This record gives sequence, structure tokens and C-alpha cells, in this order.
Amino acid sequence: MKFKSIFCTFLFAFTIATNIYSQKFIATQGKEIVGVDGKPFLIKGTNLGNWLVPEGYMFKFTNINSPRLISQTIAELIGPDATKAFWKKYLDV
Repeated sequence: MKFKSIFCTFLFAFTIATNIYSQKFIATQGKEIVGVDGKPFLIKGTNLGNWLVPEGYMFKFTNINSPRLISQTIAELIGPDATKAFWKKYLDV
């Protein structure tokens, strides 16, 4: 009896999942991305990833390039309290 209820639940969930995924979405045809109407789909947008993440080139560092090393270097140069104030001002801009 327990097996039947588990099986029926699984079957019901599978039916719903296949129904959801059978809807049309954008797809690929070779190297092209096409919309549901079969016409080329042009992707437009802006990437804000890594926005305000410090990188070595921003500070003209050559060997220090990760945010952790940059923060550590600034702390060694100006001290921990000034570093905290620096990062607060940097992120508030």
C-alpha cells in the first residue's frame, strides 16, 4: 500500500514536470539562438557582476591581484582603522 502511494506521487510529479518542460522556450539551431517564433534571438543586457570588487589593475599593483591580498596590503600600508574607513568610502561611491 505504501509503495502504491509513493509510486502515484512520483507519477503525478513526473506528469507535472513534463508538462512544465514541454512549453516552448528559446533554443539553439546550430550556432544560432532562436526564439519561440523561430527567428534569431538577440541577447541584450548589462553585466554588473564583480562590480566594485577590487582588482590589482585598479590600484596599479602588479603582483597583488586578489581582493584579499589588496585589502591586506592596504591594511599593512595605512593600518586597520584607516583601511576600514577606506573600504567604507570606496563602497559608498
